[in-house]
Amino acid sequence: MSYNSAAKEPAVEIRNLSIRYRGSNGLAIEGLSLTLEPGECLGIVGESGSGKSTAGLAIMGYLPASAEILSGEVLVAGSDVTKLDRRKRRELRGRRISMVYQSPMTALNPLMTVGDQVAEALTVHGHSKAQAHQATVRLFEQVRMPDPADIGRRYPHQLSGGQLQRVVIAMALSCKPDLIIMDEPTTGLDVTTEAAILSLIDDLRRETGTAILLISHNLGLVAKHADRVAVMLKGCVVEQASARELFANPTHEYTRALLEAVPKIAEPKGGRVSTVKDGAAPTPKETVLGIRSLNVTFPARRSNNDSPKIFKALDHVDLDLHKGEILAIVGESGSGKTTLSRVVAGLHRPDFDSRIDLRPSSTASSDVAMVFQDPTSTLNPARTIGWTLKRTLASAGVARDERADRAAKLLEDVKLPAHYMSRLPRELSGGERQRVSISRALAQNPSVFILDEPTSALDVSVQKSVLNLLLELRDRYELSILFVTHDLGVVRYIADRIAVLYRGELVAVGDVEEVFEKPDHPYVSQLINASMANQMPRRDELVA
Repeated sequence: MSYNSAAKEPAVEIRNLSIRYRGSNGLAIEGLSLTLEPGECLGIVGESGSGKSTAGLAIMGYLPASAEILSGEVLVAGSDVTKLDRRKRRELRGRRISMVYQSPMTALNPLMTVGDQVAEALTVHGHSKAQAHQATVRLFEQVRMPDPADIGRRYPHQLSGGQLQRVVIAMALSCKPDLIIMDEPTTGLDVTTEAAILSLIDDLRRETGTAILLISHNLGLVAKHADRVAVMLKGCVVEQASARELFANPTHEYTRALLEAVPKIAEPKGGRVSTVKDGAAPTPKETVLGIRSLNVTFPARRSNNDSPKIFKALDHVDLDLHKGEILAIVGESGSGKTTLSRVVAGLHRPDFDSRIDLRPSSTASSDVAMVFQDPTSTLNPARTIGWTLKRTLASAGVARDERADRAAKLLEDVKLPAHYMSRLPRELSGGERQRVSISRALAQNPSVFILDEPTSALDVSVQKSVLNLLLELRDRYELSILFVTHDLGVVRYIADRIAVLYRGELVAVGDVEEVFEKPDHPYVSQLINASMANQMPRRDELVA
């Protein structure tokens, strides 16, 4: 931390804060005390339900009506946020504290240009329209946006994920706050974009002296970019130290368990700690999916004077998936990963000269089943888990009198108890909901599984248990899996082969170890280097 904060008061000070949600048995936060100095980055890590996001909401004054503050203070600029009225809290936001959320698309108005949205944040705090426009261009320059004078005229859907996150950061910086709270700011971004965003955050912190509260389940990210780290468990801070000290010499059992659960890109598959039986992955057998000369084009944006153009999302892609193998599809945003999975699933039609050859086994009920990143958005919130599974089994042709037993067996396969059949999705944790999504895919008995970022939103320990479950199911049922991800640590942990897409072209395909050890394309090297940069450092590197 190079910014000199000696003469300034803390950016935020939390004293003995306890919060309870009505209807909940335990406390969301219990006796929390934290101090964040100007220019400092404090990382808060912990699993879902640990209280880390509640702490961020308390600082912003955004706690829901169901939250009850039992004790404590949240001091910002000498004022206790918990005791301010709505008008004073609003004055504090923007000028003193700002927040950057996980999903920039949900934080932006799709009907307004991004420039107007940043300018609006400035006019609320007293700038004229002309001043706000000029300041917006300067902010876009500050967050390293391409063509800052022009990009403000675009709408959110016309920008990439990394550009959207830069817009939200510009908005957070607009009134020069003392503190920015970043809640999972890079979840869902590819590794090269993530590295650029985090480098930007570090630069802005040094240049402006803005303090950063970094809330994340990505321990590698926190290890590299935070000055101090607080580990939360069930509403309490169980360990707090400098980042170097905590990751080199964790003292709490829970912290050590979190660190052990992180998939490591530099760790060969042979080093995997797995719950599956010993033995190598199944030897690939027949090809269950053959892709030849796959082309997908979309109309490209153009100005009024341009002739029509096309954008090639996929360009002559040839790829095979073998029975019983896990093939990872990786690449940055816009590389064609999602388009490829949608074409295989039959959700998008390729160009006329493409060939997709799905070869279902004699026991398969369907060709393809998909498991998506966010199970909350794919499970019916008004229906029980049992209803969802039995409906899927009915579509697969299972007789009515067999569906209840089969549904219970499916839950058993994903290590959930049978009584979960009576539960609603909201009554399950994120990891449990993802297990239900996997069981629903199993119910279809498909030839090919497509998993689209299935673990990116999960805590590291939950992520590892889901990955181990997938490996066990693959071994038991000889599943053929297309695993779409941007996390190369996960790829090295779970995949047999890897296919790398870059701007719609397949630039590398082969065994995971071979591609990682001897990358033969510049982009593959760049991807691996970017991933290594944000991996959790080894303990010997920290104590050296």
